[in-house]
Amino acid sequence: MRSKDETIPVLRPDLRGYVLEQEVVDGFADRADLSENQRVAIAKLAERFSPDGASDEQKALLAAAQPQPASDLGLALAADEDQLTEDFLAGALADLPESAWRVISNPAEHGSAYPLTSVDLQKLTGATYRQIRYWNEAELLPSQVVDGERRFFATGLAKAFMLFEAEKYQVAAANAVRHGGMDARRVLRLVGASLVENARHAPGGAAAGKLAEAGQLLMRHCAEIVDRPSGKGAHATPKRGVSKRGASKRAHATSSRSAMSSAKRSAKTIAPSRGLSGAKRTTPRMPSASGTSARESAPRSGQSKR
Repeated sequence: MRSKDETIPVLRPDLRGYVLEQEVVDGFADRADLSENQRVAIAKLAERFSPDGASDEQKALLAAAQPQPASDLGLALAADEDQLTEDFLAGALADLPESAWRVISNPAEHGSAYPLTSVDLQKLTGATYRQIRYWNEAELLPSQVVDGERRFFATGLAKAFMLFEAEKYQVAAANAVRHGGMDARRVLRLVGASLVENARHAPGGAAAGKLAEAGQLLMRHCAEIVDRPSGKGAHATPKRGVSKRGASKRAHATSSRSAMSSAKRSAKTIAPSRGLSGAKRTTPRMPSASGTSARESAPRSGQSKR
């Protein structure tokens, strides 16, 4: 059984080794100085990413490894490890600095431990509470459900580091693509056109051809890529990166203000000004010696009688 404070080896972005307790290790050789769970984790990485595969000793470790109970935490951790590996293979997290990978590999050194809360993400990445909340509501942070609560593992922490380093317009573009619709199609068409244009000016070869092909596919099939059918599980397209919850609150507030304004206008139209007796209040005009009414002859505020 894995202890709470036991650090798990994390695959490096170059897929040529792993990071363990701030130690950057080349390759996936077995290490007798580690715990059995850590050795098994390294053996799994070796089996998948080592050019020669797992060693005989590592294969024996994998064969003798006791299956973990299917708890919420175990299932969430396994799902996050699969997603993190997919992102590594796709190169999505290749730009993260080594300092970020050290935090991802062992958040316990910074006072946190997996699974992480939103407050943990804020502390580890340096992002503000407002940023974490926006990314989470926009569904840009991968998360898992543990004991009925939404929690974050290595993939969510890595994405939080990426979003913290990104510019606002880059986050807005990612949000648009994530939620589909016209904004997403527009972003993908612009990216596709840029890829095709870059391929025209790139040196000839297979890479330039693949770049142009990728751009053409984005422009041609962007609607199929990002649009989702309506119904359960479909995401509404928020305006300009506004979350669904924020959009709902804004619509409710606008509706309330509109209703109050309409009520005030109706009250002014239907109910004229009346006195305590209920009779319509009128202001009699007293004639003055000059033949004009007292109201007309009264001096205005701020003016002298002269």
